[in-house]
Amino acid sequence: VILCYMKENLQETILDFVEYCELEKGLSPRTAQKYDYRLQRFVDWLTEHKGSESLSVADITEETIKEFRLHLHRYTSEKTNKPLAPTTQQHYLVALRAFLRFLKRKHKFSSVTPEDILLPKASGRKVTFLNPEQLDALFKQPDVRSVLGLRDRAILELLFSTGLRVQELVNLNTEQSPER
Repeated sequence: VILCYMKENLQETILDFVEYCELEKGLSPRTAQKYDYRLQRFVDWLTEHKGSESLSVADITEETIKEFRLHLHRYTSEKTNKPLAPTTQQHYLVALRAFLRFLKRKHKFSSVTPEDILLPKASGRKVTFLNPEQLDALFKQPDVRSVLGLRDRAILELLFSTGLRVQELVNLNTEQSPER
């Protein structure tokens, strides 16, 4: 079974993984899409690196992962002419780790384990906070005499009082009532 699976097409296996992420792991479609995007970039690199269009799971080795990490580290974006940030490099490696975890759990593939992929150290993000005067000025921006201003003020209050992320706020549905 292991050898049979290792010969399967890498693209098809990634599709299985993305579906698994949504259906069995319950990840959001957006998260699954990001995993898919990053794994497709890995496949593109591997295709170019191997010089072969027909890749299988067996083509993922410790050596190819090491070389892919080096590629990420040295890569310079054509759009920005800047190297990939360490956090972006981490995102690619996290997707690859999750894929390997899927292979290990679902298909007993263990040529490379997720633990074999060490993540680069990313510098801590510097978080800045608004001081009380800045926060007060922000809350005074919406013109609460209009419906749109009231809406905007409610949005600001909701964000700051609950800690919701902007995307979570966008996904709120006013038709839904809280579970009781």
